[in-house]
Amino acid sequence: GARGARAWARAKDRGRALAALRRRRAADQRARALEGQLLGLDALEDALAGARASAVLVGAMGAATGALRELNEATPLSKVEGVLRDAEDARAESEGVSAALCGEGDAAFDMAAIERE
Repeated sequence: GARGARAWARAKDRGRALAALRRRRAADQRARALEGQLLGLDALEDALAGARASAVLVGAMGAATGALRELNEATPLSKVEGVLRDAEDARAESEGVSAALCGEGDAAFDMAAIERE
């Protein structure tokens, strides 16, 4: 049973040698089939890993979108525009005060004159 085809061929037992060759071919075919199945499982595992990564990415994108939506609702564009207008008004008023303190048309401070006073 455990003897190979060569051993049976040397023993001049053609029937057993052919049977050993058939068993060897069948074992090789099974090995190739198993190797193909393993490659298929590897491909499936890679596909699952990709799907998991995609699911995590989509979840993170959804969370980020929700956070942005909440921020936009908390601070609408009209409020931002109002703050920018108020900041511009405050800057203009500050320039007016500076101009009044330094004299009309002379916006630069004369530090030496201020220190002398």
